[in-house]
Amino acid sequence: MITVINQEAYKLIHKKITWLAPFLIVLLMIPFIMSFDDAISAPWLVMSSFGIDEIAPLIMILVAATFFSSEFKQRTILTMLAKTPSRKDVYLTKLTVVALCDVAIHGFAVIMTLILNFALPKFRLDLFKPYLYHQSLLTNVLTMTLVDILVTMFLVSILFLISCSITENAVVLAISLGVFFMGQIVPPGIQFLPQQYLHWLRWNPLNMMLLPLQYANYPVYHDMSHLSTLQLGVATAGYAIVFAVLGYQIFRRRHY
Repeated sequence: MITVINQEAYKLIHKKITWLAPFLIVLLMIPFIMSFDDAISAPWLVMSSFGIDEIAPLIMILVAATFFSSEFKQRTILTMLAKTPSRKDVYLTKLTVVALCDVAIHGFAVIMTLILNFALPKFRLDLFKPYLYHQSLLTNVLTMTLVDILVTMFLVSILFLISCSITENAVVLAISLGVFFMGQIVPPGIQFLPQQYLHWLRWNPLNMMLLPLQYANYPVYHDMSHLSTLQLGVATAGYAIVFAVLGYQIFRRRHY
């Protein structure tokens, strides 16, 4: 399986979107840098790696759609299935390579955050000074990065499930982006529902999109999610596994 992972990693590295991703990250960081310039907002901006919690999901949806779902439309998945008889290995390889790409994108964002923090005069914050949860700002940055990786893989698992159900790449991309944007709109409205429904509806998948925001601003977003940060984290991981497994079950049984 290691050989197959190396082959798929080679394919992803030679995709245009892989090389465009770093430029997109830097480009999309600029509005965040320009919009925050006060002493209160600066630590939050650095902690969030200049908005990577909003940038990375969009980029990872594009990467996963290009790398996985497009192969169904182009029928190149048949070649891989012919070379690798085990469908489980094919599916896990694709998921592993996308996960590694997700980690690499966030790693690049952290490096850019450290560079920008020291390079821009309006920042230059002490990364070892306590910020949230009595932890250093650097620890907050790394924790926020891990939280966002979890959320992006949650979205990727949804995309994999949709890709195995629908072979039209444009539709998969549209639905995945729709899930992301609905995750920004639906959860805040839950708090206005009758109390008897909150006990169950707070566990809906779209609520998991609040995880990075709640880590960064617990008092505000806890009132929206009605879950603790730990509950959101565990539920997000659980949903990611469930959606990935459901995607595999469809992939295993489907005839291409």
